[in-house]
Amino acid sequence: MNLRQKLDIIHNVGRWTMLTNDDGEFCLFSTRDNGGDLRDSGWWKTKKEAIECQRGFCGYLPEDFDYYAKEENWRIVRTGTPEEFDKVEGYKEGQKVRITENTIGNGFGFIEERYKDNWRVSNENKDDWHTFPASAIEPYFEDEQEEEMVEVKTFKSTLKTALEELKKKVIKIIK
Repeated sequence: MNLRQKLDIIHNVGRWTMLTNDDGEFCLFSTRDNGGDLRDSGWWKTKKEAIECQRGFCGYLPEDFDYYAKEENWRIVRTGTPEEFDKVEGYKEGQKVRITENTIGNGFGFIEERYKDNWRVSNENKDDWHTFPASAIEPYFEDEQEEEMVEVKTFKSTLKTALEELKKKVIKIIK
């Protein structure tokens, strides 16, 4: 398996990859460009510079990637989640989040802490918690619940009205 194939596998499980070369430079491969190739940061003297410039360039064509990887002896330094490399703060303790996979309770929870590459999320009473990958949670906004409740109330109201109309028609048919 060549390096490009390894990077594809790493990317497909939601991780980014930092590479180094024989010149001691670093390059971060992160997202895909619109051609489907892994986007890179360009080659920099420090890991920090590579991270700061992530998503800065389009990806290498497969044949170019394979050529330079071999010619310049590219090697994997480390892999990590986008949150580990990206310049984001992440979730704050107590922040309400929507759980998109393996829901607990009503599909919402509260951030307890970061746990390795994952987030520990508790229920509202904080008496039960689960650990989720970053891909399984997303920010929650209070107005989302209000919109959902309005839709449910409207549906209940419409359903009630429809049942009343149906009841009147059934009574007429029976008479």
